[in-house]
Amino acid sequence: MIPRLVVRVDGSREVGFGHAVRSLALVQAWLDQGGTASVASAYLPDPVRQTLLDEGVQIIGLPSVDTVTDPLLELFEQTDWAIFDSYVVPAQVRELAKERCPRTGMIDDFANSTRPVNLDLIVDQNLGVGPECYSDDRVNSLLLGTRYALLRRFFRSTASPRRQTSDGRLQILFLTGGSRHPVVADAFRGVAGNLRRQGHHVIAVGGDLSAPQFDFNDLPRVMIEADLAVSAAGSTCWELAWSGVPTVAIPIADNQNRLAEVLASTGAAVSLDPRSRELQRDLSHTIAELVATPERRQEMAEVGRSLVDGLGTERVVTAMMDEI
Repeated sequence: MIPRLVVRVDGSREVGFGHAVRSLALVQAWLDQGGTASVASAYLPDPVRQTLLDEGVQIIGLPSVDTVTDPLLELFEQTDWAIFDSYVVPAQVRELAKERCPRTGMIDDFANSTRPVNLDLIVDQNLGVGPECYSDDRVNSLLLGTRYALLRRFFRSTASPRRQTSDGRLQILFLTGGSRHPVVADAFRGVAGNLRRQGHHVIAVGGDLSAPQFDFNDLPRVMIEADLAVSAAGSTCWELAWSGVPTVAIPIADNQNRLAEVLASTGAAVSLDPRSRELQRDLSHTIAELVATPERRQEMAEVGRSLVDGLGTERVVTAMMDEI
Protein backbone atom coordinates (compact mmCIF):
# COMPACT_ATOMS: atom_id res chain seq x y z
CA MET A 1 0.00 0.00 0.00
CA ILE A 2 1.39 3.41 -0.99
CA PRO A 3 1.94 5.68 2.03
CA ARG A 4 -0.02 8.93 1.83
CA LEU A 5 0.89 12.36 3.21
CA VAL A 6 -1.05 15.60 3.55
CA VAL A 7 0.80 18.82 4.41
CA ARG A 8 -1.11 21.88 5.59
CA VAL A 9 1.23 24.85 5.05
CA ASP A 10 1.18 28.58 4.28
CA GLY A 11 3.86 30.86 2.86
CA SER A 12 3.50 34.40 1.52
CA ARG A 13 5.08 37.85 1.54
CA GLU A 14 3.49 38.39 4.96
CA VAL A 15 4.64 35.19 6.69
CA GLY A 16 7.70 34.41 4.56
CA PHE A 17 8.51 31.49 2.30
CA GLY A 18 10.44 29.32 4.77
CA HIS A 19 7.47 27.21 5.84
CA ALA A 20 6.56 26.46 2.23
CA VAL A 21 10.13 25.62 1.21
CA ARG A 22 10.81 23.22 4.07
CA SER A 23 7.42 21.57 3.54
CA LEU A 24 8.40 21.15 -0.10
CA ALA A 25 11.56 19.42 1.12
CA LEU A 26 9.48 17.03 3.22
CA VAL A 27 7.16 16.29 0.30
CA GLN A 28 10.10 15.61 -2.04
CA ALA A 29 11.66 13.15 0.40
CA TRP A 30 8.29 11.47 0.94
CA LEU A 31 7.86 11.02 -2.81
CA ASP A 32 11.43 9.75 -3.13
CA GLN A 33 10.62 7.01 -0.62
CA GLY A 34 7.64 5.84 -2.66
CA GLY A 35 4.76 7.82 -1.12
CA THR A 36 2.13 10.13 -2.54
CA ALA A 37 1.46 13.63 -1.24
CA SER A 38 -1.11 16.41 -1.21
CA VAL A 39 -0.69 19.99 -0.02
CA ALA A 40 -3.44 22.24 1.37
CA SER A 41 -2.71 25.94 1.61
CA ALA A 42 -4.31 29.36 1.83
CA TYR A 43 -1.12 31.12 0.68
CA LEU A 44 1.47 29.30 -1.39
CA PRO A 45 4.34 31.09 -3.21
CA ASP A 46 4.09 30.62 -6.97
CA PRO A 47 7.55 29.00 -7.38
CA VAL A 48 6.78 26.45 -4.66
CA ARG A 49 3.34 25.79 -6.12
CA GLN A 50 4.77 25.15 -9.58
CA THR A 51 7.48 22.86 -8.22
CA LEU A 52 4.87 20.82 -6.34
CA LEU A 53 2.72 20.55 -9.45
CA ASP A 54 5.74 19.42 -11.47
CA GLU A 55 6.26 16.71 -8.83
CA GLY A 56 2.70 15.50 -9.37
CA VAL A 57 1.46 16.74 -5.99
CA GLN A 58 -2.22 17.54 -5.53
CA ILE A 59 -2.81 21.09 -4.23
CA ILE A 60 -5.97 22.07 -2.38
CA GLY A 61 -6.55 25.81 -2.16
CA LEU A 62 -8.13 27.30 0.96
CA PRO A 63 -9.83 30.72 1.21
CA SER A 64 -8.13 31.60 4.53
CA VAL A 65 -5.77 30.12 7.10
CA ASP A 66 -8.53 29.15 9.52
CA THR A 67 -10.87 27.63 6.93
CA VAL A 68 -11.63 23.92 6.80
CA THR A 69 -13.23 22.75 3.56
CA ASP A 70 -14.83 19.43 2.64
CA PRO A 71 -11.92 18.51 0.31
CA LEU A 72 -9.49 19.11 3.18
CA LEU A 73 -11.51 16.92 5.55
CA GLU A 74 -11.60 14.22 2.88
CA LEU A 75 -7.82 14.39 2.58
CA PHE A 76 -7.47 13.96 6.35
CA GLU A 77 -9.65 10.85 6.17
CA GLN A 78 -7.67 9.31 3.31
CA THR A 79 -4.10 9.91 4.46
CA ASP A 80 -1.59 8.14 6.69
CA TRP A 81 -0.02 11.34 8.01
CA ALA A 82 -1.22 14.94 8.26
CA ILE A 83 1.60 17.43 8.88
CA PHE A 84 1.09 21.11 9.74
CA ASP A 85 3.62 23.87 9.12
CA SER A 86 2.09 27.23 9.99
CA TYR A 87 2.28 29.44 13.06
CA VAL A 88 -1.26 30.73 12.53
CA VAL A 89 -3.43 27.70 11.74
CA PRO A 90 -5.76 27.34 14.76
CA ALA A 91 -5.26 24.38 17.08
CA GLN A 92 -8.86 23.39 16.37
CA VAL A 93 -7.94 22.58 12.77
CA ARG A 94 -5.23 20.20 13.98
CA GLU A 95 -7.82 18.57 16.26
CA LEU A 96 -10.12 18.02 13.29
CA ALA A 97 -7.25 16.30 11.51
CA LYS A 98 -6.48 14.15 14.55
CA GLU A 99 -10.10 12.96 14.67
CA ARG A 100 -9.90 11.77 11.05
CA CYS A 101 -6.27 10.87 10.42
CA PRO A 102 -4.36 8.06 12.18
CA ARG A 103 -1.22 10.17 12.61
CA THR A 104 -0.71 13.93 12.91
CA GLY A 105 2.39 16.04 13.29
CA MET A 106 3.79 19.54 13.05
CA ILE A 107 6.94 21.34 11.94
CA ASP A 108 7.64 24.06 14.47
CA ASP A 109 10.31 26.50 15.64
CA PHE A 110 10.88 26.87 19.39
CA ALA A 111 7.15 26.27 20.03
CA ASN A 112 6.01 29.29 18.01
CA SER A 113 2.91 27.62 16.58
CA THR A 114 -0.54 27.96 18.12
CA ARG A 115 -1.23 26.02 21.29
CA PRO A 116 -2.53 23.72 22.76
CA VAL A 117 -0.80 20.82 21.00
CA ASN A 118 -1.88 17.18 20.94
CA LEU A 119 0.07 15.38 18.22
CA ASP A 120 2.00 12.26 17.34
CA LEU A 121 5.08 14.10 16.10
CA ILE A 122 6.85 17.45 16.29
CA VAL A 123 9.84 18.27 14.10
CA ASP A 124 11.97 21.26 15.12
CA GLN A 125 15.15 21.55 13.07
CA ASN A 126 16.67 24.37 15.08
CA LEU A 127 20.00 24.27 16.85
CA GLY A 128 19.72 24.51 20.61
CA VAL A 129 16.11 23.37 20.89
CA GLY A 130 15.45 20.78 23.59
CA PRO A 131 12.55 18.68 24.91
CA GLU A 132 11.86 21.29 27.60
CA CYS A 133 10.66 23.63 24.86
CA TYR A 134 7.73 21.28 24.28
CA SER A 135 7.21 20.06 27.85
CA ASP A 136 3.69 21.50 28.03
CA ASP A 137 2.58 19.73 24.83
CA ARG A 138 1.06 16.30 24.41
CA VAL A 139 3.29 14.71 21.78
CA ASN A 140 4.45 11.13 21.26
CA SER A 141 7.69 11.79 19.40
CA LEU A 142 10.09 14.74 19.13
CA LEU A 143 12.64 15.05 16.32
CA LEU A 144 14.78 17.98 17.41
CA GLY A 145 17.88 19.74 16.15
CA THR A 146 19.81 20.09 12.92
CA ARG A 147 20.05 16.31 12.58
CA TYR A 148 16.51 16.76 11.22
CA ALA A 149 17.12 19.88 9.12
CA LEU A 150 14.66 19.85 6.21
CA LEU A 151 16.69 20.46 3.06
CA ARG A 152 15.38 20.22 -0.48
CA ARG A 153 16.23 17.32 -2.78
CA PHE A 154 19.12 19.22 -4.41
CA PHE A 155 21.01 19.29 -1.13
CA ARG A 156 20.36 15.62 -0.49
CA SER A 157 21.55 14.53 -3.95
CA THR A 158 24.65 16.73 -4.20
CA ALA A 159 27.92 16.42 -2.31
CA SER A 160 28.58 19.32 0.04
CA PRO A 161 31.10 21.57 -1.76
CA ARG A 162 34.68 21.79 -0.45
CA ARG A 163 36.02 24.67 -2.47
CA GLN A 164 39.12 26.78 -1.86
CA THR A 165 38.39 29.96 0.07
CA SER A 166 38.98 32.94 -2.21
CA ASP A 167 41.07 35.91 -1.12
CA GLY A 168 40.25 38.05 -4.16
CA ARG A 169 36.99 39.14 -5.71
CA LEU A 170 34.13 37.19 -4.18
CA GLN A 171 30.71 35.99 -5.22
CA ILE A 172 28.42 37.43 -2.56
CA LEU A 173 24.78 36.42 -2.25
CA PHE A 174 22.08 38.60 -0.67
CA LEU A 175 18.84 36.83 0.33
CA THR A 176 15.91 38.61 1.99
CA GLY A 177 13.57 35.63 1.94
CA GLY A 178 9.95 35.94 0.98
CA SER A 179 8.72 38.48 3.53
CA ARG A 180 8.96 42.27 3.33
CA HIS A 181 11.35 44.35 5.39
CA PRO A 182 12.01 47.68 3.62
CA VAL A 183 14.69 48.89 6.06
CA VAL A 184 16.76 45.73 5.65
CA ALA A 185 16.21 45.73 1.89
CA ASP A 186 17.45 49.34 1.65
CA ALA A 187 20.60 48.42 3.59
CA PHE A 188 21.14 45.36 1.37
CA ARG A 189 20.81 47.45 -1.79
CA GLY A 190 23.24 50.09 -0.55
CA VAL A 191 25.90 47.60 0.51
CA ALA A 192 25.44 45.45 -2.61
CA GLY A 193 26.00 48.49 -4.83
CA ASN A 194 29.24 49.35 -3.05
CA LEU A 195 30.47 45.77 -3.33
CA ARG A 196 29.79 45.73 -7.06
CA ARG A 197 31.81 48.92 -7.47
CA GLN A 198 34.67 47.18 -5.63
CA GLY A 199 34.61 44.44 -8.25
CA HIS A 200 32.80 41.69 -6.37
CA HIS A 201 30.14 39.62 -8.12
CA VAL A 202 26.92 40.28 -6.23
CA ILE A 203 23.66 38.37 -6.61
CA ALA A 204 20.63 39.76 -4.77
CA VAL A 205 17.46 37.67 -4.50
CA GLY A 206 14.30 38.53 -2.61
CA GLY A 207 10.93 40.17 -2.80
CA ASP A 208 12.20 43.63 -1.83
CA LEU A 209 15.29 43.59 -4.05
CA SER A 210 15.37 44.74 -7.67
CA ALA A 211 17.41 41.72 -8.63
CA PRO A 212 17.90 39.31 -11.50
CA GLN A 213 15.14 36.71 -11.55
CA PHE A 214 16.43 33.24 -10.83
CA ASP A 215 14.59 30.04 -11.46
CA PHE A 216 13.46 28.88 -8.03
CA ASN A 217 14.99 25.45 -8.52
CA ASP A 218 18.31 26.96 -9.65
CA LEU A 219 18.80 28.99 -6.49
CA PRO A 220 20.40 26.07 -4.58
CA ARG A 221 23.14 25.94 -7.23
CA VAL A 222 23.69 29.68 -6.79
CA MET A 223 23.99 29.11 -3.04
CA ILE A 224 26.72 26.50 -3.24
CA GLU A 225 28.77 28.71 -5.60
CA ALA A 226 28.73 31.69 -3.21
CA ASP A 227 31.78 32.72 -1.19
CA LEU A 228 29.72 34.71 1.31
CA ALA A 229 26.02 35.21 2.01
CA VAL A 230 23.93 37.89 3.68
CA SER A 231 20.61 36.34 4.56
CA ALA A 232 17.45 36.63 6.57
CA ALA A 233 17.84 34.33 9.58
CA GLY A 234 15.29 31.74 8.50
CA SER A 235 15.35 28.18 7.18
CA THR A 236 17.64 29.20 4.32
CA CYS A 237 20.45 29.41 6.86
CA TRP A 238 20.49 25.61 7.13
CA GLU A 239 20.91 25.25 3.37
CA LEU A 240 23.73 27.80 3.50
CA ALA A 241 25.34 25.95 6.40
CA TRP A 242 25.27 22.66 4.49
CA SER A 243 26.76 24.50 1.50
CA GLY A 244 29.65 25.76 3.62
CA VAL A 245 28.82 29.40 2.92
CA PRO A 246 29.84 31.82 5.70
CA THR A 247 26.79 33.90 6.47
CA VAL A 248 25.79 37.24 7.90
CA ALA A 249 22.38 36.41 9.41
CA ILE A 250 19.85 39.18 9.98
CA PRO A 251 16.59 38.35 11.78
CA ILE A 252 13.83 40.12 9.86
CA ALA A 253 11.05 38.58 11.96
CA ASP A 254 10.77 38.06 15.71
CA ASN A 255 10.80 34.27 15.35
CA GLN A 256 14.24 34.49 13.66
CA ASN A 257 16.01 36.18 16.60
CA ARG A 258 16.87 32.99 18.42
CA LEU A 259 18.16 31.24 15.31
CA ALA A 260 20.43 34.19 14.50
CA GLU A 261 21.81 34.19 18.04
CA VAL A 262 22.46 30.45 18.08
CA LEU A 263 24.13 30.45 14.67
CA ALA A 264 26.40 33.28 15.74
CA SER A 265 27.30 31.47 18.96
CA THR A 266 28.55 28.45 16.98
CA GLY A 267 30.73 30.57 14.72
CA ALA A 268 28.89 29.57 11.53
CA ALA A 269 27.45 33.06 11.11
CA VAL A 270 27.67 36.66 12.21
CA SER A 271 24.39 38.18 13.44
CA LEU A 272 23.40 41.82 13.01
CA ASP A 273 20.48 43.68 14.59
CA PRO A 274 18.03 44.95 11.91
CA ARG A 275 16.82 47.62 14.33
CA SER A 276 20.19 49.37 14.30
CA ARG A 277 20.01 52.92 13.01
CA GLU A 278 23.32 52.25 11.29
CA LEU A 279 22.46 48.89 9.76
CA GLN A 280 23.99 49.70 6.37
CA ARG A 281 27.22 50.84 8.00
CA ASP A 282 27.31 47.81 10.32
CA LEU A 283 26.70 45.45 7.43
CA SER A 284 29.31 47.12 5.26
CA HIS A 285 31.95 46.90 8.00
CA THR A 286 31.12 43.26 8.78
CA ILE A 287 31.38 42.22 5.14
CA ALA A 288 34.62 44.15 4.69
CA GLU A 289 36.12 42.32 7.68
CA LEU A 290 35.03 38.91 6.33
CA VAL A 291 36.30 39.69 2.83
CA ALA A 292 39.68 40.63 4.31
CA THR A 293 39.98 37.45 6.43
CA PRO A 294 39.63 34.33 4.27
CA GLU A 295 40.83 32.17 7.16
CA ARG A 296 37.83 33.25 9.24
CA ARG A 297 35.47 32.53 6.34
CA GLN A 298 37.03 29.06 6.05
CA GLU A 299 36.43 28.42 9.75
CA MET A 300 32.79 29.56 9.43
CA ALA A 301 32.30 27.27 6.43
CA GLU A 302 33.66 24.27 8.30
CA VAL A 303 31.44 24.94 11.32
CA GLY A 304 28.37 25.24 9.06
CA ARG A 305 29.08 21.93 7.36
CA SER A 306 29.53 20.26 10.75
CA LEU A 307 26.04 21.36 11.79
CA VAL A 308 24.03 20.03 8.84
CA ASP A 309 24.77 16.80 6.96
CA GLY A 310 21.87 17.07 4.47
CA LEU A 311 20.16 13.83 5.54
CA GLY A 312 17.65 15.33 7.98
CA THR A 313 14.67 15.18 5.65
CA GLU A 314 15.29 11.50 4.95
CA ARG A 315 15.49 10.79 8.69
CA VAL A 316 12.16 12.52 9.29
CA VAL A 317 10.40 10.62 6.49
CA THR A 318 11.90 7.31 7.58
CA ALA A 319 10.64 7.88 11.14
CA MET A 320 7.18 8.74 9.83
CA MET A 321 6.97 5.73 7.52
CA ASP A 322 8.14 3.39 10.29
CA GLU A 323 4.94 4.33 12.17
CA ILE A 324 2.63 3.27 9.33
